[in-house]
Amino acid sequence: MNVDEAEALLSIRHSRRERAEVALLGARHAFEAARAGLDAAERDLERLAARAAGLLLDEPSPDPDERVRSRLNRIQLASRRIGAEARRDAARRQVADAKAAVERARAAFVPSRRREEAAELVLAALRREQISAELRADERRMAELIELRAAWRRM
Repeated sequence: MNVDEAEALLSIRHSRRERAEVALLGARHAFEAARAGLDAAERDLERLAARAAGLLLDEPSPDPDERVRSRLNRIQLASRRIGAEARRDAARRQVADAKAAVERARAAFVPSRRREEAAELVLAALRREQISAELRADERRMAELIELRAAWRRM
């Protein structure tokens, strides 16, 4: 592998790390959004539970129409509560999925960064080797020039 190949490899590693970093940020944002959704679902559920508790504490009315209306309100509230519980459970699953995605993205990001660091070390070693080879070639040319100069003086 020469320096140009190592630089190309490092560039590829760098772009992979950037993509992994973007994926990690996206996963974190998705986690935060899922967490906000879960918080909202839990607040809705608490609000509905408080409302249901208020309806249960109401005195039964002697009016049959009012009793039917109260019973319908309780049924609607129970239905809403079931829906809110389902939304909360779905939000919990989303939070768990988003958390797992963050962990996967983090796991992909760390090795990518390590591979990039390894590629940088390889590139640095190749550059040192190339510079040493160039210095040795320069030393040989200087020795040849010194010999030519000495030969020219002898003439």
